[in-house]
Amino acid sequence: MLRRILQGLMGQTTKTSQPSSQEDISPFRYLSALKSGLSARAELFFLTGEDRAVLADIKATIAKNTNFSPGRTDSKAVSATNDLCFILGGHPDRLARYAELRVAMNWGVSTYTGKSQGHLDTISEDVRILLEVLKRRHTVKTETPTSWADLRKAAEILGGTDADIITFILPTERYSNRSLNLKFPKNETTWSQFQPTSLMTALDRCDGKGRSMVLKGLKKQSFVTSPEFLNYLFKQSEETSATLRAAAVDLLREHNGATVEPKAADTLKSKKATVRAFGVQVLGMLGTPSALAMLKAHKDTEKSQTVLTALELFVGAPVVETNTIENGYIDIQGAHITLPPHIELIDDGSAPLDESFNAQFHPTEEKMRQDAEARYQSSYDYWIKRNKKHSEPTKDKVLPIGPAWLKSLNTPVGSPTDEKRGSGPGLPHRYDDTLAPIIEAALDKIPLRRAIDLAAYKSYSLLGLFSSSHDPRSRYVQSAIADGRVSFSQVVAIAEENRAIIQTPSDGNELTYASRYLSEVINRPRYYYGSSTISPGVWEIAASNLPIIVDALPPRGSDIKTAIRAMEVIADFPSLPADLVQPLLFVAIDDRARLREPAQKLLADAPGIDDQLIAILSDKRQAVRANAARFLADRGAKSALPALTKRLKTEKSELARADLISAVSRLGGDTTPYLGRDALIKEAQKFVEKLPNEKLNWLPLSTAPSLKWKDKTTADPVVLDGWLRLALKLKSPLGSPLFGLYFDQMTPQSVTEVADWVLNSWLSYDTDRPVGEAARTKAAEMAKRIVAQQSSWMTQVGYTEQQIAEQILRGMSSGYPNSGADSKGILALAHRATSAKAGPLIATYLKQHGKRVSQAKALVETLYGMGTQDAVQVLVATATRFKQRTVRELAETLVSQLAEARGWTQDELADRSVPTGGFEDDGTMLLEVGEDAKPYTARLSSDLTVKLYNPQGKEVKSIPAGKDANTKESKSLLSAAKKTIKTAHAQQQARLYDAMISSRTWERQAWQDDLTKHPIMQRLTERVIWRGLDDKGAFITGLRLTPEGEVVNAAGDDIDLSTISKIDIAHTANLSEDDRNEWLQHLKDFEVKPLFPQVSRPVRTLTDAQSKDTKLTDREGWLMTTFKLRSAAKKAGYDRAPIGDGGGFDAYRKEFRGAQIWADLYFTGSYVSEDDIPAAIRHMQFTQMGEGGRGRALTLEKVPALLLSEVWNDMHEMAKSGAFDPEWEKKGLY
Repeated sequence: MLRRILQGLMGQTTKTSQPSSQEDISPFRYLSALKSGLSARAELFFLTGEDRAVLADIKATIAKNTNFSPGRTDSKAVSATNDLCFILGGHPDRLARYAELRVAMNWGVSTYTGKSQGHLDTISEDVRILLEVLKRRHTVKTETPTSWADLRKAAEILGGTDADIITFILPTERYSNRSLNLKFPKNETTWSQFQPTSLMTALDRCDGKGRSMVLKGLKKQSFVTSPEFLNYLFKQSEETSATLRAAAVDLLREHNGATVEPKAADTLKSKKATVRAFGVQVLGMLGTPSALAMLKAHKDTEKSQTVLTALELFVGAPVVETNTIENGYIDIQGAHITLPPHIELIDDGSAPLDESFNAQFHPTEEKMRQDAEARYQSSYDYWIKRNKKHSEPTKDKVLPIGPAWLKSLNTPVGSPTDEKRGSGPGLPHRYDDTLAPIIEAALDKIPLRRAIDLAAYKSYSLLGLFSSSHDPRSRYVQSAIADGRVSFSQVVAIAEENRAIIQTPSDGNELTYASRYLSEVINRPRYYYGSSTISPGVWEIAASNLPIIVDALPPRGSDIKTAIRAMEVIADFPSLPADLVQPLLFVAIDDRARLREPAQKLLADAPGIDDQLIAILSDKRQAVRANAARFLADRGAKSALPALTKRLKTEKSELARADLISAVSRLGGDTTPYLGRDALIKEAQKFVEKLPNEKLNWLPLSTAPSLKWKDKTTADPVVLDGWLRLALKLKSPLGSPLFGLYFDQMTPQSVTEVADWVLNSWLSYDTDRPVGEAARTKAAEMAKRIVAQQSSWMTQVGYTEQQIAEQILRGMSSGYPNSGADSKGILALAHRATSAKAGPLIATYLKQHGKRVSQAKALVETLYGMGTQDAVQVLVATATRFKQRTVRELAETLVSQLAEARGWTQDELADRSVPTGGFEDDGTMLLEVGEDAKPYTARLSSDLTVKLYNPQGKEVKSIPAGKDANTKESKSLLSAAKKTIKTAHAQQQARLYDAMISSRTWERQAWQDDLTKHPIMQRLTERVIWRGLDDKGAFITGLRLTPEGEVVNAAGDDIDLSTISKIDIAHTANLSEDDRNEWLQHLKDFEVKPLFPQVSRPVRTLTDAQSKDTKLTDREGWLMTTFKLRSAAKKAGYDRAPIGDGGGFDAYRKEFRGAQIWADLYFTGSYVSEDDIPAAIRHMQFTQMGEGGRGRALTLEKVPALLLSEVWNDMHEMAKSGAFDPEWEKKGLY
């Protein structure tokens, strides 16, 4: 058979990770199930090339048997077929014939091309199939693995080229991965084995977006600086994609400036404006005096506004000559800021630690041995349980910790007995909390110089020394800098003596060690995964290296993240260096808010820049003029009023005009010429004439309410039309302050009606989802293709073509034919919508359609623009509980800005922004009914239901019918109040629960003012047990607020709050057993329904063996159905975890934003959309939230005890929906 023939002819031994078998598995064995002898013919063709006619026979036979599934017929042979291509080293001819056979068989490999992958269609089918198979993971081990050389030769046999291979593996999308599972020859990389010309051919097949993505990833490749590639980069100047041209400019930084400059100068002679603009960018990036002189000369003859705009970036940029000041710098006030002095640090060679140091580790070492035994026993039991399917576990060895540390700490660095560079003793991370204090206390006893030497010598890099939070030596040095025992710059100098690694090259010794470190901080390497914050004290290095900072800022620097880090370094200075004012001023008027805002913050107190900002009002770029006007208003520069007024007379840009008028208003100027009735109508007519509204064709103006001037006369519809067009152009749901000024000229009621109309119309359009016959036809076609190619999990589990079509159609029905993203700017006109209605509307959208990220972000910005209590509560809820990371982070940023603007913490903002629903502090609301305005009273009860009383004080079910204005308004108020209460109840219950989990404390007065005197929060507070604490956080007494406003203890006795300093939420974990029992009885006696479980659940604690584990497994194997598990998880507050690539998921997640932890309940899995299939709980796992949505698993001992107990109880509650099944692993999808 084929496998034995292969082994004989190739002289190889093929091994897999699976146990060997005597069964002979031929890769093409399943073909005999279709036609007798077909597999033998396929084997012969593969080995010798004889009987080529078999390819046509296989294709014809497969075509007649469309439902044939090799995977279900002979899965072992299918695996052998997939593995075969990886063991053909030295036989490229067979590899080529293998590809031809795979094409003929037409199964198991999808060549579907997405919208952004059109370049893959340029590869011939034979070569494409071969590449698709070679990218698969495999477990086969062989003495003759298929090599890149074999692949290249096979592609040539099939009529392909190196360019075809490169085309396939190009990373044209952010998350695409078409790398091949082939090993590289020694000293080779993916790109080094190909000629640059082949790469350029492949690149030309990609669209602009894909090509730019590839170019961004080639920065460190050696061929980038070749003459051929230099010409190729300049060729990109003719492309229409701005992103592609920017990527090419960025790569030109890697070339010698003397070579690049003349070629860039030649582009200025081109007849194409885009080519000339490219040349301007390159010359500006070079920034040499000769390059800037060329740009200045070219500006006089340039006619294209696009190129002139690019020229303004560089010709208008300040020429900065930083002055070197000995031992410091000159700040914006003219003061000489000196560097901290270097003190004499000597290692006297002493050995202050004795054997008693080792004894301190003994208790922990004994604990480590016990834990190792427990882990071994647990692993051994599991191994037995799994019928010894894997290798037998081994017990961890526990070696003494102290001796190595004793030797290291007692020995000066660099002595003959010292350890090798980068080595040295470490600490087991699981026991860091116990062991690190011992090391830190010992470091206090040795010379400070030795402690710094050890940290520098041990650290992998200088970046790591200043940012590591794991190594006690690094932490000690960071603490010494913070305490002023040593300066940051002196530590850098000592690190240089110890040759601590810096990745940034020295560029022929042009950069000093310190300047290389600063460059590395600002241009943080992509492979660096340490802390992203700037180390305090870095200014001491930056003070003498200001040109590095200037080069990182626009216009010289092109990377936004690099510029932001440069400004973070500037923020570390004690005061702003005068030499950085001009570079920062240029950034402060940038059209990118991420750059502009931190620059403006740094310049907030800079004197003497108002005149420069006034001069910038004449800049040719509209965004720059607008930003300058806004910055002047932020600075309160009243001296700018004449210049702003003068500029408004000639300003043509709607964007700049909006900010200019707003600036005049904010500075106290007269806005009548711009905001009077005639001026607004005239301006609106101009907007209608000049600004397009094609993206608003879905919005019929005939349905809009009428705007009314302050005198209640109806405004011409052209006014609203013009404002909609302006908002559409501005593209920002945050809007412009100008819209607020516009609305102030109208009656509040008409503005609110228009705002409601805009919001409701936009939401309705964006969420409309009809499914027509065209969708059904497309679903049927896709299902047919999936069945033919056998390329989906649905075919593997036996779905029929009709079932597959239904699945696809179900997905389509959840799609959206419309998108409000292009018209999100009009949401700026929704800021004054009815607060009680808009908040819940947006909350509902975010819950049901939050995966539409662009629209969700637009609505989050709209909430921020509204700023009302209802809006802020939805914004806070989004910032704490929303699943989509980028939307949540935007909400977090906006909440932070709101809190900062109001001078509160974020928790205080959330407390003080809870809507009242119109109720007074005592929980009543007066409603006037009928033409004679009879006083009805709505009253909030303890359970937050609303009871209504007539003028005689008798309870009634509803407001009497009536068509008068009073009755209509009262009914509307009551309806809105009930909706507000329902929303607030859910939001505040979740927020108080999170506060319990995160152990939040309130100052007593804030608790009384913000919670007990608020009509809704008071009634929720009554259902919570609280703890009174002293000023140090020690427990004094438990307490509860009664409906009568009294504060009592568990016995029902009044409490004197003046003895209490702080208050937090009680839980079984922070109460004694006696206190817990007393409160259980209290709740029963007073018939209180708790807002959430506090003392009713048991406290679950870890055993010593469990503390080092990362999973709770005591409910493993509890079986139920997926629908029952989903219902139980939802009831406990868990949402579905992210869906995997195959449309499946295996966990439910609950996030605790206060603790920055999420808990995942893992089970045997399900698919989306779900069927009700068996599902068993596997375990609960905790993850520490990290940057960018990433995280790391926590050992159970690292999880806060209260949070751990709550989640553990959640798992037990969910398990009650089923029962333990000893055969759970054989059921479900596990």
